[in-house]
Amino acid sequence: MYGVNKGMDFTDEGFTLLSFLPDQEQGLNLLPVYSVISRLFSSLSPDIIFYRILRFILLISGTLVFTLGFSAWLNRNLSGFPAITLPMLFPINAILILGSYSVFYSSLSYNSLTLFIILCLSGLFFKLISGSDGNRKQTSFLLIASGFLSYILLLIKFPTALLWTFFLLLIAGYCFTTKKLQLKSLLLYMLLFITGVTLAAGLIGVCTISPVTLVRNYISSAALLPDHDLARLATIYLDDLNKNFIKPVISQKILLAGTILLWIFFRFQKLFLFKIVFLAEILWLAVSTVKNDYFKAGASHLYTASSIYIQAVTLILLLVVFVLADRKSRINIFSCTADLERYSAGCVLLLVIPFMCSAGTNNPLSIHITQFLFSWSVLIFISARMLFSKLNLKSLIPLLFMLMICVNLTFQLWHGYIHSPFRIDLPLTRQQYQATHIQRSASLKFDYETSCFLDSLGQLLKHNNRFQQGQSILSLNSLPGLVYLMGGISPAAPWFFDSGYPNHDEVNCNLLSRSQYPVFKNTIILKRTNEPVSPHFIECLNQKGISYPAGYTMNDSLKLPHRNEWMLICFPVNRQVNPDRSTDYID
Repeated sequence: MYGVNKGMDFTDEGFTLLSFLPDQEQGLNLLPVYSVISRLFSSLSPDIIFYRILRFILLISGTLVFTLGFSAWLNRNLSGFPAITLPMLFPINAILILGSYSVFYSSLSYNSLTLFIILCLSGLFFKLISGSDGNRKQTSFLLIASGFLSYILLLIKFPTALLWTFFLLLIAGYCFTTKKLQLKSLLLYMLLFITGVTLAAGLIGVCTISPVTLVRNYISSAALLPDHDLARLATIYLDDLNKNFIKPVISQKILLAGTILLWIFFRFQKLFLFKIVFLAEILWLAVSTVKNDYFKAGASHLYTASSIYIQAVTLILLLVVFVLADRKSRINIFSCTADLERYSAGCVLLLVIPFMCSAGTNNPLSIHITQFLFSWSVLIFISARMLFSKLNLKSLIPLLFMLMICVNLTFQLWHGYIHSPFRIDLPLTRQQYQATHIQRSASLKFDYETSCFLDSLGQLLKHNNRFQQGQSILSLNSLPGLVYLMGGISPAAPWFFDSGYPNHDEVNCNLLSRSQYPVFKNTIILKRTNEPVSPHFIECLNQKGISYPAGYTMNDSLKLPHRNEWMLICFPVNRQVNPDRSTDYID
C-alpha cells in the first residue's frame, strides 16, 4: 500500500485505466471483463488509486480462499505432520502472493484478476479433493461456485479458462477410468459445474455481454493480432522453454550431480550425507542468486526474476522423479499420503498454475510466470518437507530452504516494487511531486521531471485547445497513460500499435473502422517527432474525418521525461463542440 499514490506506468497501466473508463471503446473486445468492472463501479467514479486498492483487496481475499482449501487438503492428505491452521498458513501465503507486486504495474489488471480467480478456484479445488465428497451440500456448492468462477475467468483470459477446464476434465476422466468415480456421480458433478457456468453466463449476459457475443468477439478479434496466432505463440513458448528452462538446468552440473547424490542417499537412508548435500545445494542456489542478480525484479530484471524458482523447483522435481523411478523409494516416500491420487492432483495443479495463467501472452513464459510463482514456492516447501519426514529427520533444513525462497522474494519485492518499479523511471521514494495542471493526476505523485512534463502538457491543453473532458486523444507513441491523465479517451481502442508491432497500420486502421465514436474531428494526436505517420494510416484517419496533417498544428512538442525522445502534440485547427461531452475544462 506504500506506493498506492506514487508514480504511474504510462504504457500498460495506462491502457488498463483507459479500458476501465465508461465511455472508452474496447476495440478488439478481447478483455470484456474491463467493461463489466467499469459498469460495476461507475457510480463510485473510480480513479487509479481505487483500482490499486481494489487489486490489494482482491488478492488478500483470494489468498484467504486459497488458504482455507489448501490447509484442508494438507491436513487431509499428509499424515505425520502437525495440523496446519489458518493463522499459521495465511501470512505465509499472503507474502508469497503479494510477491506479484515485484513485477509489472500496481493497478488492477487482467493478470491480477486472473491471479485472484485462480486463487479462488484452486482453493475450491483443494477443498473438494480434501474429502468433502461425503458432504453433498458442500460438494454441490464447491462445484457450482467453481463453474461460476470459471466463466468469470473466461471474461478475463479465455486461454487460461480453457486450460483450467481441460485440467478439471483430465482429473474427472482419471477418476472415472480408475473407478474412483461412478458414472452417475461424474454426470452429477458435471451438471453442477455447468449450472455454475450457466448462472454466471446468464448474469453477465443480462448486465453486459452475452455468451454468443463473447465467442463472436473472440473469433473476429483474434484474427487481427498477427503476433498472437497459435503458430507464433508456440514458437515463442518452445524457444523460451529451451532457453530459460531446459538449457539452464542442463548446464548446471552442480544441480544435477547434487540431485543424483540426494536420491542415492535417500535410497540407502544415509541421513547425515543427505543433509550435507541438501545444505550444499541451498548454498549453491543462494550464491547463484547473488552472483546473477536473481534477487532483483521490476522492468530491469524481468528476464531473470523467475530463475531462482525455476532452479529450486527443478531440484525438487528431479529428486521426486528419481525417487519415483525406484520402487522401494516410491513406497517409502508416499507412505505418508492418506490418498495418493488426491495428493498428486494437488501437486500437479501447483506445478502447472504459472503456465496455465500465462497462456495466451506473446511474452516469453519465463517473464509472465513471475506473477504466479506463489504455487511453486508452496510446492517446493511441501515436497522438501515430505522428503525429510520420510528420512525421520527432525531438521530445520526444509525451513531453511523455504526461508531462502522467502528472503529472495522479499528482496525482489523491494527491488521490483520500490527501487525499480515497472516502467517508472525512478524509485517510489522519489515520487514526491504533484502535477496540478493535468486532469486525472490530482491524487498521484511523480518525480520532479515527470511532474514538470505533465504540468507543461496541461498548460498546452489549456492554451491551444479548449479541451473538454472526454475528448478523443489518439496516442500513436504507445503512451495511453497520457490520454488517461489528460482527461480524454482513446477513439476506437485504448491502445494503438506503434511501428514495432507486425502489420501495425493494418491493425490500427481496422480498429478505427470499428469505432462508433461520434466526433473524430476534435481528436488530438500524440506522436513521436522522429516517426512519421504512414500514408496508409493517414488515409484511414482522413476517412474517419480526422484531416491529418492538413487540419492540424504541428508546433507543440515536449521532451518525454527521462528519455532522449520528444513527443509532438498535434491539435486540430477547426474544433467542433460536442454537446454530449462535459464542459469541464482543464485549468
